[in-house]
Amino acid sequence: AVEFIYTRCGTICRTLGIAFRQIRDHVPRQTLGRDFALLSISFDTERDDSASLKAYGDAHGVDGKYWRIARVRNAAELKPLLDAFGVVAIPDGLGGFEHNAAIYLLDREGRLALISDIDHPIAFADRIVPRL
Repeated sequence: AVEFIYTRCGTICRTLGIAFRQIRDHVPRQTLGRDFALLSISFDTERDDSASLKAYGDAHGVDGKYWRIARVRNAAELKPLLDAFGVVAIPDGLGGFEHNAAIYLLDREGRLALISDIDHPIAFADRIVPRL
């Protein structure tokens, strides 16, 4: 599963982090790392450095094994990725972003298989378990 965040977000990105943790804790342990993993991708290429990503990860229980956090190196590489997932992140003029939020499931071939809202992470986990 993939989510797109920026670490200074005080609203929806925190909710995404909580949802990802609930999903990780709900899927069968034996599927983690083998059939299922979580990836948080920052779209703030200017401010989300290694320290920021680590702090976000620590706050949300990112373990580096079953759940990883990363950022794309530059905006030129980021745009095609965001476009592929339909993610819109617009600078808000205050150092943050207005952005949409969802949880994306990729199949074993890396194709987008499911898009889910963030309001029902346990239902998402229940829905994907048969696919694992």
